[in-house]
Amino acid sequence: MKQIRQKIDAIDKKLINLLAKRTGFVVELGEIKKQKNLPIGDKNREMEILAGVQKLAEKHGLNPQFIKKLYAEIINESKRIQSHEK
Repeated sequence: MKQIRQKIDAIDKKLINLLAKRTGFVVELGEIKKQKNLPIGDKNREMEILAGVQKLAEKHGLNPQFIKKLYAEIINESKRIQSHEK
């Protein structure tokens, strides 16, 4: 059991590192949007992302509705970050 938990912990660290990298790109994108006077939200892009992750979830045997909710939260946090950057 301990070994499996260690493997889960290692994956969690990788997930956090990937989310941190994603956030860096979110900040960069927000700066570009600000320079070009573009809106933070893009409903078409959000729908594209959500549809894509749902398909990917199905492919990997994951619950697509859970993944959709998870990514909706990630998208909301991304928009929050972009709207509060300096």
